[in-house]
Amino acid sequence: MDENLMAKKSVIDYLMNRIERLIIEGYKKFYIYPFGNIGMIVKDILEKRYGILDCVGIDNSLCMFNKKILSCKELEGKVWNDTETLILASNNSLIYRSIRTEIKKYVPLNCIKDMFPVPPLINHSDHRIASLAAAGREIYRRNVMGSVAEAGVYQGEFAKFINIIFPDRKLYLFDSFEGFEAKSVREDYDNKVQVKEWINTLKDTSIEIVMKKMNFPENIIIKKGFIPDTTKDVIDKFCFVNLDMDLYLPTYEGLKFFWENLSNGGYIFVHDFYIWDGVEAAVRKFCEEMHIGYGCLTDACSIVLSKPF
Repeated sequence: MDENLMAKKSVIDYLMNRIERLIIEGYKKFYIYPFGNIGMIVKDILEKRYGILDCVGIDNSLCMFNKKILSCKELEGKVWNDTETLILASNNSLIYRSIRTEIKKYVPLNCIKDMFPVPPLINHSDHRIASLAAAGREIYRRNVMGSVAEAGVYQGEFAKFINIIFPDRKLYLFDSFEGFEAKSVREDYDNKVQVKEWINTLKDTSIEIVMKKMNFPENIIIKKGFIPDTTKDVIDKFCFVNLDMDLYLPTYEGLKFFWENLSNGGYIFVHDFYIWDGVEAAVRKFCEEMHIGYGCLTDACSIVLSKPF
């Protein structure tokens, strides 16, 4: 069987299981949001397999072309009875958070049944991205407030996923966008091989290159320059931060600033802990000073700090 057909069959089988449970629980009228490919599959299953014709499509785009389809806002103030529910029918990683944030403005949480309650990026082949998605899930589940940030952005590949997973949060991007700062090098921590090979590299980036990759560019706050200088005028709380600066001094200063301003329940990822001596030294010193520990991510080079509630 063709791989695409197998994948589609797997999704249909999964949806049939989820929908059958809802019917057994006593639900008889279904609102389906968004009304894209998966939403239409859900409607098809309800109608053809279970004979339930009381289905309403919800879609902020399609409602402009089809009067039978409602917008999210038309559900505002609706009184829901015990036999009605809204099915969240999308596992698209690019809009995963945004559609869930949107519908929760108008529909009580207890009336929403999410077909894909685990973000699809949790299954990403890149373990750091999967860990980011898992951290994001916990932050939203536990209602941890605050903005998000990355220090050491380079060309924005990881920042792109932070922006996708946190579509309703400001995303601070701290970077020179010009490579390393020579005076940041501490030769007692940053080994000579690192300095020689890296100090004049990573210059093939720009704010424009990074911004083109952002799905929610309106959330971006650029902080061009070097830490700690670029943090001095920042007054905000953070729920998630990724540090990827390769050198001892900015990593240590970044840990001090962001930990102080990290919300309870928030996370700090530090990349290249097992690669660059300076990064490991900065983390170990900071953790010893604060009497805290760190955990290891499964990408084999990153660690995570988590602030307790």
